[in-house]
Amino acid sequence: MKLGTKHENQQPLVRSDFSGGLNTSSNVDGIAENQLASAVNVEVDSANGRLKTVAGTVDLLKFAEIFAAVYDEINETLLLVTSDKKIYAADFTSGEISGELGNLSGELYPISTR
Repeated sequence: MKLGTKHENQQPLVRSDFSGGLNTSSNVDGIAENQLASAVNVEVDSANGRLKTVAGTVDLLKFAEIFAAVYDEINETLLLVTSDKKIYAADFTSGEISGELGNLSGELYPISTR
C-alpha cells in the first residue's frame, strides 16, 4: 500500500518566542504568534520567553491529616494543627514551613473566625 503524499512538501514551523504566555480566552486560531493555546508540564521563562519544563514538586512536610488552620494576621503566619495535635507555622512572605512549634494540650481543636 502506497503512503499518501499529502504532507510531503510541508516544512516544520519552529517557534521560540512564547513571551505572550498562555491565552485560553480566545479561539486557538485567533491568538498571537507568541502565545500558547495550551501547555502541559511547561512554563514560559520570563527571562527569554522560551518554554522550559516545570520543576517537580518537593514535599515540605508530610502530615497525617491537618485538622485546623488558623491565620495569625500580626505575624502573617498560618498555624497548622495536625491530627496528632502538633502545631506548625507556614510563613506567607518566605513560603517556608517551620518545624514543629509545639503540641496542643487540650481535647479540642482550635476554631477561628474573622
